[in-house]
Amino acid sequence: MSKTRKRFIVVLMAIALLIPMLSAGMSVASGNVAEEASYPVWRQVDPRDIVIGKSYVIVSEHGALTNASVVIPTPTDILASVAGKAVTPVTVEGEWITSEVTPDMVWQFDRGGNTAAANAGVGVGNGFYLRNAAPGDGAGLSPLRREPSNNAANAPINTINAAVNVNNQSLLLHTLDAEERTAALYYWGGNNAWNFVLTSTPVGFVALSPRAASTTGAMMLEAILNAPPLRFYEIYTPYPQHFIMATSGANGRISPSSPTGHVWVNEGEDITFTFTPSIGFQVNAVRVNGEYIDNPDDTYTFTNVADSENSIHVTFVADEKAPIFPFIVFNDYFATGELTTAVIIDLGEDNSVYLADLDADMFTVTTRNTNWNGTNPVDGSRIVARVYANTEPELLGYITPAPGSPDLVTDTPASGRFIIIEFLFWGPGGGDALGGSTRNGAISLRLNYNITLNRELLC
Repeated sequence: MSKTRKRFIVVLMAIALLIPMLSAGMSVASGNVAEEASYPVWRQVDPRDIVIGKSYVIVSEHGALTNASVVIPTPTDILASVAGKAVTPVTVEGEWITSEVTPDMVWQFDRGGNTAAANAGVGVGNGFYLRNAAPGDGAGLSPLRREPSNNAANAPINTINAAVNVNNQSLLLHTLDAEERTAALYYWGGNNAWNFVLTSTPVGFVALSPRAASTTGAMMLEAILNAPPLRFYEIYTPYPQHFIMATSGANGRISPSSPTGHVWVNEGEDITFTFTPSIGFQVNAVRVNGEYIDNPDDTYTFTNVADSENSIHVTFVADEKAPIFPFIVFNDYFATGELTTAVIIDLGEDNSVYLADLDADMFTVTTRNTNWNGTNPVDGSRIVARVYANTEPELLGYITPAPGSPDLVTDTPASGRFIIIEFLFWGPGGGDALGGSTRNGAISLRLNYNITLNRELLC
């Protein structure tokens, strides 16, 4: 261990070892909610008027769709249980939500990628990607996805994995009652394919199929019409609003932003965007309405916003003064196949880090996996289960409950040259439901991992 501890501004470079947004809205119980409550308050909208990039709360008879994972029992199905999304009870009076709305209940509709042909009145259009920027326990930032059902009539849903099959992510909307402003959301794979309706239970939301087999458009239409109705609520504002598309490249962020990039502004108001590079990076370029800004600062202000024709995009570049530490993409074998279970950072022979200075929030890990020819990209974030130091580039067991490792977790050293970033890789229903597979069917994947350091690394 080195005698002097150094503050490193770090850029992490992979050695790819490929083996084979909103504050809570509280409203009142009587009177004119919009006038008496503190903003934001949520008002029911017609599902036919859903706007890409706006924020909504999706409410069933059991409560609001919430971006946190739960295990839902399915005693009459092939599987004993499946992974689903939590349901949070809300109080509704008239067309208003009069109870707390938390960020993990707030979803944005993004344009989906449905590619299956319509049939019997279902499957029309691109559909939507549902995105949430504030995931709860066991949830992520990817669009709401249905997982394979393993020949069951219930399919797990989560926001952990980015789907190769875009129809597993694209939710289509079918209006149930125009007067009541209710609708159903469903996954469409095409006629005589695997199709599911987003369904609520007292425990949570799950994807439900009419049967544990392929379904026709006519069968799906009947299932959709009999699905528990959903209602949609958006933030009420008495002012006209316009959006600015605010996006950023890797290794930094722009603020404010949103999962879809839409940032809404009251007409005539000003808004300032702030650029925050990850540690070891700096602002490279800022493009406003398609034009690059000379000598960009760390902020930019739009004044007197009058329309939705504005955009801003920032990119980041590695700081030339930052040292580069390599890391190893670590793969492990299980009965279901090979999974990427961790990455290992090598600080170098003269450096060491203390276990007490590490935690799971210190690093953000994203991945872009493709087939060997670069096709079928899958982008997503890995959930970091724990971070610890070791004197050797080796894992010391897994804390994941199943399958774990034979001796589970061994003691971790107080310090070491290597930082082990362990991922959550085993889903509630078994298999690699939380991501990390090194193969797409019979095709080995090209694994591209990126590690972002969220604060100073003390060595």
